[in-house]
Amino acid sequence: MHAKHSEDDPKMNVDKEKDEKEIIMLKGALKEKARCISDLTYLVEDVSVLQKALDSLEDVAKAMDAACIKQEGLPIPQSPRKQKSKVET
Repeated sequence: MHAKHSEDDPKMNVDKEKDEKEIIMLKGALKEKARCISDLTYLVEDVSVLQKALDSLEDVAKAMDAACIKQEGLPIPQSPRKQKSKVET
């Protein structure tokens, strides 16, 4: 039997912060890779390479679309986690 963790559990908060930092890092890396792919499209003239890349990107787009939360069939952005403001004394 596993113990349930409450929202106030410090370990859960640390894990959430690590997950959020990883998500931000991965989004940045993905955007950079997409820019690189976009730049390379101007240089590649091989039809089979271009078709393979397109097929791969279509699979990626489908997987990412499936992972989005949707409302009335449209993807909606996730609300960013609000940071607690620090009060200086």
